[in-house]
Amino acid sequence: MVDEQHPGAKKRGALDHTLDEHRECDRWVAKLEDCLDSHPDSSGQWVGRLLEHLPGLARTLREHFVTEEQGPLYADLPTRRPRIASRVEALKLEHPGMLVEIDQIIDATGGLREAELYELRELNARIQLFVARLRRHEAAENELIFEAYWDDIGVGD
Repeated sequence: MVDEQHPGAKKRGALDHTLDEHRECDRWVAKLEDCLDSHPDSSGQWVGRLLEHLPGLARTLREHFVTEEQGPLYADLPTRRPRIASRVEALKLEHPGMLVEIDQIIDATGGLREAELYELRELNARIQLFVARLRRHEAAENELIFEAYWDDIGVGD
């Protein structure tokens, strides 16, 4: 239940939810990285393991981006802290491209059940780049949350 005497409590709850969603994305990424770190002894099995995790990450990202864009980070922060509005907007603009990219990766992965080793290495590199991009994106969002809400506004006090 939201504490009505502390107006920041609702916002803090929404931001905590955003951070929880970031941790959920991290869990999917960790599963994916375990697979990426293993040697593809059989292309069919290795690709199958990737396909166990990629759709879950894609689904989580879709839900997360919708929730996040309607929450205080994207809906409230640019008006409350105009000096960081351009950073917020730049991060928001990354969402559609990331969703397209993971869908393309899933499609490419599904077509590689009987792949050559070089194709698997290329796919591995592509997914590693996506993961690095996602981690950088989520870290930048976390930094904005802490900078704007905990440091500037003092919601964490």
